[in-house]
Amino acid sequence: MPVKSKTALVLGSGGARGLAHIGVIKILEKYNIPIDLIVGTSIGAFIGAFYAAGIKLSKMEELALATDKKFIAKMLIPGISKSGFIDGEQIKNYLKNFLDDIKIENLHIPFIAVATDIFTGEEVLHTKGSVIDAILTSIAIPGLFKPVPYKQKYLVDGGLVNPLPVNIAKQFGATRVIAVNVTPEPRQINANKENILHSKLNQKFMEIRNKFKILERIQINSIKTQNDTFLQAYPNVIQTLRQSLSIMENKILELNLKNDPPDVLIKPDVRKYDLLAFYKAKEIITAGEAATLDKINLITRLSKK
Repeated sequence: MPVKSKTALVLGSGGARGLAHIGVIKILEKYNIPIDLIVGTSIGAFIGAFYAAGIKLSKMEELALATDKKFIAKMLIPGISKSGFIDGEQIKNYLKNFLDDIKIENLHIPFIAVATDIFTGEEVLHTKGSVIDAILTSIAIPGLFKPVPYKQKYLVDGGLVNPLPVNIAKQFGATRVIAVNVTPEPRQINANKENILHSKLNQKFMEIRNKFKILERIQINSIKTQNDTFLQAYPNVIQTLRQSLSIMENKILELNLKNDPPDVLIKPDVRKYDLLAFYKAKEIITAGEAATLDKINLITRLSKK
């Protein structure tokens, strides 16, 4: 049943760039902007779930600022399986400290997380059930994390099909939508015609499925337990795949924003930050604050309608 909401906050995918969502929410809180529904993809689901669960924003910021390279390595390295994928167990254990046994239907703010069925390309919406399961499936970046088994499906990052799910917010009753876009822009490409776009998206999705089979045979022997070595070596293994994902997500985003534009689009300047640059939290959060302040007059007027 659609959520009877007025103002929805839509938080997009983007890896560490998504820490800007914390800065956005800080400003919305400061100006008493009501949030009746949160819809998130990938890191947007992660941040959105914490906030919807009633975890104080000051605590969320504290956790983000405490994240350094050592912590990132601790979360990722122990979970690397023989296939070269991260199984997410360390992240799951971390989430249990804050969200253990919490159900989506019991959150303080109505919440929806977006994931992708890797075999069918189907968009999967988490509207009830375990908050932790919703987060883990939504953040499972292809080529980095193993697909997550969920109800006879294998789910990965929701950004593959809906990096900024404005349409989902509207589908669930939002009359006003504030969306935060932190999806990284790839290098300029020339395929801009919509008739080319659809075939390209389908082609990219099939390429990703094939790359899963290839990556399963890769042993990442160059990854050591030293933190810096991990952060430098691992992205090189999946550089081509990351660029493919970036191209695809931006094209999907472009089309979705054309068909379902939000009332307010906030776009923090986080272009220079890498996928795993969580140790740059202070700068990224500040970028989110600045981008929201630029739109706060519009947001305030919108909230009074």
